[in-house]
This record gives sequence, C-alpha cells and structure tokens, in this order.
Amino acid sequence: MHCSRALALSTTKPMRSCLMKKTILLTAMLGAATLAHADISYEINETSKVSVGLWFDLGLQRVGTPDGSDWKVASSGPPMNRVMFRGQKTFSPDLEAFAYLEHRFRPNTGENAPGANTSAPTEVQLYRHSWLGLRGDRWGELRVGKMLNALQEFNGGYEPWKGGTTVANVHTGGINSGVRQNNTVYYKSPDLAGFRAHVSVSDDEGNTNNATIADPKTLWAVGGQYKSGPISVAAAFDQGIRQQETKGLYGSYNFGFATLMAQWENGDNGVGTDSVTRRSIGAVIPSGKFTYLLGYLNQPDEKKNRFGVGLEYWADSQLGFYTNMGLNRGDGWTAAQRKAQFDVGFRVKF
Repeated sequence: MHCSRALALSTTKPMRSCLMKKTILLTAMLGAATLAHADISYEINETSKVSVGLWFDLGLQRVGTPDGSDWKVASSGPPMNRVMFRGQKTFSPDLEAFAYLEHRFRPNTGENAPGANTSAPTEVQLYRHSWLGLRGDRWGELRVGKMLNALQEFNGGYEPWKGGTTVANVHTGGINSGVRQNNTVYYKSPDLAGFRAHVSVSDDEGNTNNATIADPKTLWAVGGQYKSGPISVAAAFDQGIRQQETKGLYGSYNFGFATLMAQWENGDNGVGTDSVTRRSIGAVIPSGKFTYLLGYLNQPDEKKNRFGVGLEYWADSQLGFYTNMGLNRGDGWTAAQRKAQFDVGFRVKF
C-alpha cells in the first residue's frame, strides 16, 4: 500500500543534490496555493449531472534502513492521490441512479497505484473503485461493481489518518479481510433512527488472485452502523474466499474539543492459522486551522506496537500541509522498522 518510490535522498550524497530536491518541492508547495479550486461539476439537465475531482499529496518521508535512515520523495499513499468521476440521475423523489469511478496513482512517478487487482494481480489496474447504483430514502441503496466490502467500508473511518499510509497511521487494516472485491453486490438499508445495516456479497470468480483453489467460497460480509449526534459505532463480520473470518468493532465520540476513536479486529491471519487481534485508539484535536492527530496501535499476537503523532494545517478547505512521526516497537518489526520515521508534505484538492 505504501507509495514510497524513487529519488532517495541519502546523507552520503552531495548537499547540493539534497538542497535542490528540497527546493523543487518547496516551489511546488507554494505554487499549489494558486491552483486549488472546487470539483468540476456539469449539470446536463435538471435531473442529471456529472463531476470530476482530483486529489494530490506529495512530500518527503524518512524511513529506517539496515544501514541508517533514508529520505525519499513520497506521499501519504494512494488514498490521498486520486482522480474521481461521479454521475447522478434523478428519476423521482425516491429513485436516483449514481455511478463512481476512482483511479489512484503515485504523483512522484506518474505510475498507477499498485495492488488490489484481485483477478489478475500482475496486470496494471486502472480503477480502484467502479460501480453503478440505485438509491432512495425509503428503501436504501444498492451498488454493483468493484468496491470495499461491508467490513472495510467502516474501519478506515475510525482511525485519525483515515486509513492513509503515513508513517504514523494506526489502522488495524482488516487483517485478512478482502478489501476491494470484484463482482460485488452491496446493499445498505435506509436510515432507521440513525442505524443502517450493510450487506455485501462477491462472486468467487474474479477474486482468486489467479490461485488454484479446490473449493472456493462466495465472499460475503455483514455489518451495522449507528450514528447519532457525537456518537458513531459499527460492527462487522467478513468471510473470505477460503472461509477466513474477520470480526470488527469500531467507535468514536466527538467531545467538541476532540474526537476519540477506537478499532478492534480479530481474524484469521492466513488459511488454517491461528487468529490474531489488532486494536487501536486515536484522537483528532482541531484548533483553528490546525489539527493534531494522536494514535496507538497494538498487535499483541504479532508482537507489534506503534505510536503515531501528526499535525495538519489547512490554509482553506482545499490546500493543506502536514507532518507526522511514527515509532514502531516490538520484536515483530525489523531493526530498520523500529527506527523513528517522519514525513512532511502538502495536499491539494482540485
């Protein structure tokens, strides 16, 4: 999931090269302030419209290596670098069609974001999400296509960095749950006093990673989410193509001065292996244009812990700057991974 690639800045390289790359990055950061604008939306007629949006995230990241540490041009990961296309058509007060396409990429190299092409993992994937759906307030929402399952739909929303792959994130990740699954049918119930039920089912065809599976099973997940005022809680269960099971509990509470959040997941770490537990707690503390992020991830069965801290500054709703620090502890991490990690960068939402 990490997007750290290319242009490594080493302390053994000439200082001129280091300063040049940092100067180029700073110039891009300052220039971005004049480029930000709202998503482009086009109204075809009174009942139809389409829109396109673009997110960019780019900066410097310091990670541990066997011989020391290394600075790289990187980003907060594919979730923060995307092109989005949306379509919407209203047929009646309680029937609307909608479509969504999302492409993710590495801004420092122009490459497509890797991974998650479950039917053909060696091929380049253009769209990370692609679906068509119908919805109405009285009967709910139905989507068909490639998308997150009902467990993964929840968990990124209960972590301070929203599941982004910064050096500080404390996302539990779904363990061995599928992420974006092909040939999926997803239903969300109507809002019932703050509660919505979620069900997703995915055909085993196109979700096998080209592996030979003697008895593939249909992938499915169920969950429920309740939101009321400052409270948000969710629970979900997922079963994979080899019947790997993952359970998740999530919650957050907005106190006004801060939002506290927590994740708990238990699941099979592989086929026929013992289950593992992962849990995290975090806080998002807004202060004017600044936002402070704190988090702790505990993976006791994998002997891994992480402490994360971050700071964001948003000049407006579309231009932001950030810095994060992550500290990994536990025998499950390599010696290089246990070295302090940092990142600094900026984000623009076009």
